Amino acid sequence: MRRIQQFGALLALSVIACAQTKVPIEDEPPPSDSDQKAILDRITQNALKYSNDLPDFVCNRLTRRSVDPTGFSQSWRTIDTVDEELSFTGHKENYMTVSVNGKSAAGSLRSGSASYEFGDALSWIFAPNVQADLKWHSWTLVNQRRTQVFAYSITQPKSQFFIGASKNKVAASIAGMVYADAETANVMRVIVIATSPAKFPITNVTYDLTYDFIKVGGQRLVLPVKSDYHAKDGKSLVWTEVEFRRYRQPGSDAAGKLETR
Repeated sequence: MRRIQQFGALLALSVIACAQTKVPIEDEPPPSDSDQKAILDRITQNALKYSNDLPDFVCNRLTRRSVDPTGFSQSWRTIDTVDEELSFTGHKENYMTVSVNGKSAAGSLRSGSASYEFGDALSWIFAPNVQADLKWHSWTLVNQRRTQVFAYSITQPKSQFFIGASKNKVAASIAGMVYADAETANVMRVIVIATSPAKFPITNVTYDLTYDFIKVGGQRLVLPVKSDYHAKDGKSLVWTEVEFRRYRQPGSDAAGKLETR
């Protein structure tokens, strides 16, 4: 039953994903088995070295947390909105809170761990020890660029995707889609659908992360632009939106720009 539910959720989210900004490439056959392996090897190599290849930069990370205590997705209320300055220096993330709910909080440091978007989300799928089952899914167009889509699944014993917090967290089996740019083999989108262990209070967990090409200080970089986390905690629905803005070089006020196509 769990496998059926997981497959149904994956299929539904796949349809939704393709119906948004993704346009199918009609009549293009899938690559041969050998080409699929070569494509996947190149994507995996880029994913595993992603964080180490990033130069130093600064950006703003805007996080909105919302909850619907009714559980019917009709009575959302915002818990908080936090704007942080993220400094990526020496392959490490440092955060300084700029404002909370629109009120200045300049200089205060954020507690907690670093974000998922700068490498962790890629390791959930491509780290060798998770032994992901990756299969060709389709071609598509993303922002007029040819994109390769792979479906994946990872069993709970190997999973590095955790749900819950602090001592009350567990690894969950995951499945979903990976979108990779055909020209550069860079991952441009990750969709995660988690299957919670039996009787765990947090269920219906999905995570959707999008990257884009951004020019920062003359360099063309692939950087996260937004993510969405949805879950059901007991009877309540929770939703965390993250936006990354104003990428720039350290010490510069000139923000990077999305690459025009």
